[in-house]
Amino acid sequence: MFERWIKEGARDDTPPEANSFKLSAPPVYTAAPVISAITFSPTENILGGLRYHEVLLHKSDGSGMLARLVASRRASNHSPFRPTVNCSPSAAVPRPDFGEIQIWDAESHQELHSYKLANDSLFGASFSPDGKSVAFGCPDKTVRLIGVSDGKELMKFDNHSDWVLATTFQPWDGNGC
Repeated sequence: MFERWIKEGARDDTPPEANSFKLSAPPVYTAAPVISAITFSPTENILGGLRYHEVLLHKSDGSGMLARLVASRRASNHSPFRPTVNCSPSAAVPRPDFGEIQIWDAESHQELHSYKLANDSLFGASFSPDGKSVAFGCPDKTVRLIGVSDGKELMKFDNHSDWVLATTFQPWDGNGC
């Protein structure tokens, strides 16, 4: 059967919805779940935290929860906010087990984009200083940079010695500093 399938062109006939998983509502827990990452928005008025299938948005003064953003996959270990001042902060959430990154508007609580970028894990997403791109690490020893608006790969760094589990941007003043 495999030989015939290969001779016929080895067409991938996986249904498009086969890897789709989206909770219809925030999960209900019988015990407090692990929060795997916490980060502040650029304006420091929102505190984001990651749990199993959701991103929690809290008021940073501790006065209450703003929203529970239901993620389509298991959340990773990092939830960076887009560094913007003049528009709503966004959060990028990598799905480590399915090669997907979701971009959320942290104020309207709406998913803006979801990009399927690989068939393997993605780790430690971070926004560029201008908020127009997202970097993330991969187990194939690469760091990749994609455009936020279209999910297209802008750059690939492939000289690492092992899995890349985190990324960050260094401010640049144009003088090599």
